Amino acid sequence: QNVMMRTDAEQRRIEGIWSVDCLFNPAGNGRIFKYKFLLAQTVGLGCAYSTRADYPVAELESYVNRDFLTLGDIDTALEVALLDSVYPACSELEPSYGESADGVSVKKCVGAAP
Repeated sequence: QNVMMRTDAEQRRIEGIWSVDCLFNPAGNGRIFKYKFLLAQTVGLGCAYSTRADYPVAELESYVNRDFLTLGDIDTALEVALLDSVYPACSELEPSYGESADGVSVKKCVGAAP
């Protein structure tokens, strides 16, 4: 409800969703943790880990360009990523630091290199 009161439909419009496999072996002992992480972009970028292994592309594609509050019953991890993506629009806090880079990727990469 707080999200609905503090944002409008355009701020909640899903611009992109990424479902990424995360295979992680921090101890090097052969046990591999298998997760997905979801990235969702609205006015910001949100992220959440998921233990759900299957996110059909057609399902995620059907969400793009929609107000995420109109999606109905969605996966909890996706809901967390989407809520995380609008947090800047809902928060009264200002970032302590911010920076932006304009231009093509190749030039931005060279400019950021030490």
